[in-house]
Amino acid sequence: MTAGRVGAALGSALGSGDGVSAGEGAPVAVGEYGVARIGDGTALRLPVGQLDGASEVQIGVRPEKIRLLDESAEPEPGLNVLDGRIRDMSYTGASTQYVVDRPDGETVTVYEQNLARAAEGSLHRPGEQVHMVWSPDDTFIVRPSSDRHQDAERHQDTA
Repeated sequence: MTAGRVGAALGSALGSGDGVSAGEGAPVAVGEYGVARIGDGTALRLPVGQLDGASEVQIGVRPEKIRLLDESAEPEPGLNVLDGRIRDMSYTGASTQYVVDRPDGETVTVYEQNLARAAEGSLHRPGEQVHMVWSPDDTFIVRPSSDRHQDAERHQDTA
């Protein structure tokens, strides 16, 4: 698998509805979380219960679960972290959509609610370097479409 956009999936797509790949080596269970490495070697954690022994997986995260931090901010320990540069932002009133370019060339879509940040006039701007952070609990495995089809068939057989 290849690394990708962040949003709904990391790997071949880390972004809204897309996917992310695990990169080198099989995901490894460490305590209550498994660790998968994406194409650039970044380690991302996900709930260990989602691992199925596959040597490669695609992982995802909903774009609204990702928070943006200034490059100078220190992310909280235990969070998944990816770095990038904001390419575009769209203020939509209740939220702001950001398009963030990763150093590996992939793109991640992030939706942030406009709470205090918008009122203070401190929205992130295009060109800013940021950390994209989220809880490992918000990370999930995206199964290939053939696996989803087989899962649906098995579900029909048991119904």
